[in-house]
Amino acid sequence: MDKAWIRLMIEEDELELSSGGVFLVDSVDSFFKENKNIMEFVKGPIDIPPGRYAIYKDNSDNFLRIIDFTNEK
Repeated sequence: MDKAWIRLMIEEDELELSSGGVFLVDSVDSFFKENKNIMEFVKGPIDIPPGRYAIYKDNSDNFLRIIDFTNEK
């Protein structure tokens, strides 16, 4: 059986944002750099204990999070 890991992260400054998907990427900084001019980021890359984190809004006004675990490698 495969192992499943669940992590819960709550940011107090995001209480006004709706829930949304969280996607694991290799590098939040690279994703941000490649997409900052074509996507609407509402929170730029920040440090979190496991790595880096950012939020962008898609064309349907959903808030999507990206995360990397660069501090755990």
